[in-house]
Amino acid sequence: MKSTCAIEGASTGTGRLMKDLTPGSMMMALRFWWICYFSYCLTMIDAKVSVGLSVLRYIPITQKFYRFITHVVIYTSIVMGLVYGLLATFQCNPVPYF
Repeated sequence: MKSTCAIEGASTGTGRLMKDLTPGSMMMALRFWWICYFSYCLTMIDAKVSVGLSVLRYIPITQKFYRFITHVVIYTSIVMGLVYGLLATFQCNPVPYF
């Protein structure tokens, strides 16, 4: 999804000068950039959870403290990633415009 948004954003005007764009292509490029930004947040959450679950596989069940700490890190990564994604989403005014 992120690659598709990045490619479509580049083809509609992301990275070009504003004087070279029409208002319609400028708006479309901003929409693709906005979607790409949020999908980046989701991708980073997935990557961190994947690493955390891989680490859990190598921690023996008898070491409950280390497993607990790993679970806390995974859940913290999910919460902080969602907070960051929501902040990035709602920084645009007005949100329904995008």
